[in-house]
Amino acid sequence: MRRFLILMLFIVLVLQGIAGLPPDKDPKLRKSTTLARSVALSMIDDLQGLNASEYWPAIDPELFVRNLRLNVTTPDSIHQGNRTNFCGYAVVTYLYAQMDPVGYVTDMLELYKRGELHLKNQKVAVPPPAIRRAAGTLQNKGVLVSRPADQMWFLTLAAHFRGFINVFNRWFDKGDENRLWAAMEQGKLNRLLQSIFYGDLRSKGKGIIINSNSNMAGSIMQYLNTSSGTVILYADETFRTKGEKKHWVPHHYLVIEDLKLRGDKYQITYWDYGAVKQLALKKKIFERAARGYTTLDLNPMAYNQTDPAQSIGPAR
Repeated sequence: MRRFLILMLFIVLVLQGIAGLPPDKDPKLRKSTTLARSVALSMIDDLQGLNASEYWPAIDPELFVRNLRLNVTTPDSIHQGNRTNFCGYAVVTYLYAQMDPVGYVTDMLELYKRGELHLKNQKVAVPPPAIRRAAGTLQNKGVLVSRPADQMWFLTLAAHFRGFINVFNRWFDKGDENRLWAAMEQGKLNRLLQSIFYGDLRSKGKGIIINSNSNMAGSIMQYLNTSSGTVILYADETFRTKGEKKHWVPHHYLVIEDLKLRGDKYQITYWDYGAVKQLALKKKIFERAARGYTTLDLNPMAYNQTDPAQSIGPAR
């Protein structure tokens, strides 16, 4: 049955490539085909009785499989956890589980079973022992506590991708998921996206400096109206939920689903903290909060495989 599903998905992708169509009717080119999700779920079904991992001693296999299934069936529910700096990694996971669920599950299983992750840029992320011991043990993080697969993934990415924002906290210690060790500036986010996805990546903004481009919102609206891609907003603490720790360096990320100007306010529909939300912000507040944005346009042809029996989604 699984081989049949893989073959059918391959045929669909080839036909769409010939027709020049994106791999989904969704105009945002965000959600994968129903068949791709079915194949990913079939892979997860095959994990019944999954053995404990020798690389991740604190991860419960049953909770790991349950976490994978939730992320594939309901990507909106992916959550960075309370009082962590995992928002950027959660954004990438939210997009990955939608755009390429089979690639996502394949990577997660490789990391779980082999203790390493082969990235698109030919580099290999090998989490150090402190990371392998920590995954599955995080506490007081809300829903993230019961999601060991997300803990494993977030911690591995945070340990592998380092930026200037991490220079004063380079090595993981207990509790560093809350500190600058896990934080992410815009350049680091872009490197992570380029290591996961095939497509066109463009970035604008001033980084940690307050945005001096008052037309950033206009640029985002124009992009959303004319492109099938995705907008990731790099913002200050304005969008963080109440009770979250504030930082002197802005490093919060969210996915802009829709942005419209209504009078003197922007009506924003966005994904963050495990849900799609809506917010109205005055123009000046939004312009101050938005430090930059990154757009991601997938290349549909890059996701067509010549050997569907080997993989579906980007070749690694």
